[in-house]
Amino acid sequence: MHSKFKTFTGKSIKKVVKQANEFLAEGEVTPNSIGVEYVDSLGTHVLSLGFTDEKAKNSHNVSVDRVLTFSKLGAGTRKRIDHAMGKLAEEKQGVICHDIVIELDKDSPDEALWVVSLT
Repeated sequence: MHSKFKTFTGKSIKKVVKQANEFLAEGEVTPNSIGVEYVDSLGTHVLSLGFTDEKAKNSHNVSVDRVLTFSKLGAGTRKRIDHAMGKLAEEKQGVICHDIVIELDKDSPDEALWVVSLT
């Protein structure tokens, strides 16, 4: 359980994740959860990190991975998302929490799915 939160914002999800990792590197808190949103009207990512004041017993990290692009969100795409997220979780060790960000892919007319993981 936790009741403290720290919010990070920025135009790039990678920069927001970097801010969160700088906070975690201090080792003064134990993270418990993350939440991520992309605010289209502002072109800004918001990452919320839930934590307790206990000093971390282990090092923790927030990472972001672009896992796929899609143009429709039908049953086939949902299966691809499930598979891609499962594969990513298997590759990472000790996932505590994750969230997704979906935004227009800068290199195509499709949507890009990013997974943000707390380990």
